[in-house]
This record gives sequence, C-alpha cells and structure tokens, in this order.
Amino acid sequence: MKLLIISDAHYPDKSCSGIFEIIHRESPDNIVLLGDNVDSMIGNKKTIDLYKEFLEKYSHHFPIKDTILLLGDNDYGADKELEQYLHSMDFMNGISLFSFRIGNMLFFHGNIEKYKSAEKMGSVIGNIVSKLSPWIIPDMLALLTRIKYRFTKGYLFIGHIHILSIKGNNIFCGTLSSKNTLAGLEGKAEKKGYVTVEHEGFFIDDPGKIILIPYWKTSRE
Repeated sequence: MKLLIISDAHYPDKSCSGIFEIIHRESPDNIVLLGDNVDSMIGNKKTIDLYKEFLEKYSHHFPIKDTILLLGDNDYGADKELEQYLHSMDFMNGISLFSFRIGNMLFFHGNIEKYKSAEKMGSVIGNIVSKLSPWIIPDMLALLTRIKYRFTKGYLFIGHIHILSIKGNNIFCGTLSSKNTLAGLEGKAEKKGYVTVEHEGFFIDDPGKIILIPYWKTSRE
C-alpha cells in the first residue's frame, strides 16, 4: 500500500497549487495532510472558510474517508467552530486532530508550543540557534515529540519547520509553500517536497520504502 504525506501546504499559497497534480501522479491509497494545510495569514479569509474551500477542491481529487488530517499552528487557534466542522468530516483519524498513531508510525505537525506568543519566541530563538548549529532544532523537536507521545520506537513524521529530510527514524516532511525554513538550514537541506511510504498494514518493515520527493523534481517552478 502507498501512503502520501503532504505537510505545510499553506493553502492558498500559490506554491501549493501542485498538490492535486501530486495526488494524481502518486496515486496513493491514503494521504496524510500533516498540518498547516491552510493559512489565514495569506489573503483575507477565516481559517474555517479556507478549509471549506480547500476540502471542497480536495474531495474532487481524493476521498476524505481515506485521508488523515492534522492541524498545525497556522491552521488552528483554539477555534471550536473549526474543530466541529472538521469533526463532521469522515477523516480516517476521527477526532484525533493534532496527532495520530497507526502501525509503527506517528504523525504530528510539530508545533509543541501551546501558545502563539511562545511559538513566536521559539521561532526567534530557533533561528538564532540554527545559525550556530543547523540540526539542533530538528533533533530537539523530534526528541521532544517522542517524549511527549511516549513514542520511543517506530517512525516519526513531522512538519512545521519546512525541511525535507530523514534523520534516523525521524522524517521531516517538507513544505509545498514558499514560506521560509529555519535560517541556519536555508540551502543546507531540501525544503519543498513531500513523502511517500510503501507499507503493509501501516507497518514499515524497511526504511528504504520511505521516499522523499523534492518539489523541483516534479515541477518547473
């Protein structure tokens, strides 16, 4: 079976326009939308309206019932109306809108900060630290996520920091948007792209079946 993981699309960012082309090209059995799927900072629509627009288009290309959808920091702000709307959709992960574990995989967007103010401060500090040692922040984010969810083994799929990379059993799932990554990682790691996974019953028996696909390989952009 084939799993397609798309993180940080930031719809309606113009760069995410290739998402449906990717879906048709990869022909997955299931899709994970790994958070920051929409971004109300782009344009002037509310997050819930962007989700309705995005999912209406998405549903014409891939079944909602075969999709795992998680929220990230840019598409969630303790919005109960949004949560109710998403709960009304028939996603594979049911009510688990922030993390989802299945087989030997854990999916989490990566925003471990609870409040926007903490996230903004973390972003500033993260950029400074990243300039000094580029991989400290990704490694810390993965470690803290594993501690948070008591997920010591297995494969962790994470977004949020806009890099496309594998470090051990930690898979950083990139972005389809034009937004920046951490300052220290610019030019040192792929940024735009997505991930595919060949699996049996959501168990990965060979890390070689996890494929990172940089966006430049599939786009003229």
